[in-house]
Amino acid sequence: MEERERERIATRAAIIGILANLFLFIVKYALSFLLHSLSIGADAWNNLSDMGNSLISLFAGKISGKKADREHPFGHGRIEYLAAFLVSTLIIQLGFQTIRSALFSMGKKEELSFFAPALWILTLSVLVKVLLFFYFRFVGKKLSSTLFKVTAMDALLDSLMTLSTLFSTLLYYKSGYNIDAILGLLLGAIILFNGAKMAKETITEILGKPIEEELYEKIRKTILTEKEFLEVHDFLYHPYGAQNAMGSIHVQCDGGKTIAFIHEKVDDMERRIKKEFGFSLLIHVDPVVSKKLEGWLSTVVEEVLTKHDAEGSFHDVQFKREREEKSLYFDLLLPYSVTDEKASVVMEEIKALVKEEKGMNCIIELDRPVVDTVREDEISL
Repeated sequence: MEERERERIATRAAIIGILANLFLFIVKYALSFLLHSLSIGADAWNNLSDMGNSLISLFAGKISGKKADREHPFGHGRIEYLAAFLVSTLIIQLGFQTIRSALFSMGKKEELSFFAPALWILTLSVLVKVLLFFYFRFVGKKLSSTLFKVTAMDALLDSLMTLSTLFSTLLYYKSGYNIDAILGLLLGAIILFNGAKMAKETITEILGKPIEEELYEKIRKTILTEKEFLEVHDFLYHPYGAQNAMGSIHVQCDGGKTIAFIHEKVDDMERRIKKEFGFSLLIHVDPVVSKKLEGWLSTVVEEVLTKHDAEGSFHDVQFKREREEKSLYFDLLLPYSVTDEKASVVMEEIKALVKEEKGMNCIIELDRPVVDTVREDEISL
């Protein structure tokens, strides 16, 4: 998607959010005074906060669409992650404020007024928020925007809170029980929980998270359509917002082929990945020198892993001879469920077996998966 089109969609969504939440704030704030309702007042301020969130989305969309420059060679796309985190912190703050107000009013006995049209207004508010949820979720998926996904979840939460307020008003009208303060406390807890959840998700985006397995599998299958590429591993993916990313991957090739021949295949695949997936992928070639040696090593590694009830795989096998000394190098991929201490024991046992059976020194590099799956499609055991 072109940057202009993306910015246009994001701007339109943000403006719709601003207008809708401003309207709901005015109506609900007036109702809170009319009905003396704490929960409706809290809901009104929440809508005003949501309007601020939409303003943040508007500005973030403008900034993230800026082209790369000297100070920001990878573009400005990650500003959306920061904006999403800011929105989640505002939601957390609102949760604390709502709980504080509810606790303060618990000892007070305040009668709620009943105004029949208010029920229809609250019902309309629920419908508006549900529509905003579906709309923001659609925009979030279309733009691959964490910010709009967070905003969509916030809209859904708002609709549930308004439903609770509607229930409180009806209960008071039918039975005379005022649970407004209790409901305000519950709503504050819900806001706080979801704000913390959204903050955690956006922090994960900022710190870096594994690539989605579905995307990894699509890229992997595309690369392996080239018959000269035998396997892939060590896939690294670095997103700089939704529209810009860089990555690297290792491919195993027949070591008997010429560098020029394999280089041509690599260039063709890098251009194809750029065209089909929209990001730059650097392909590193690992030559397979001896399939017989790798077959024997597979048996050794499988024996040790089975003994320790662990799953794993290996790649980047290299054999070196220096004078009278022979050495075997490879990377051992183990999932995070295998602790560093257990991994050390596994590697030492593999080294001992290699030395005993082949008389070779063994240098093993511990590798961890960057995709949320046990294997990365090397020599799996």
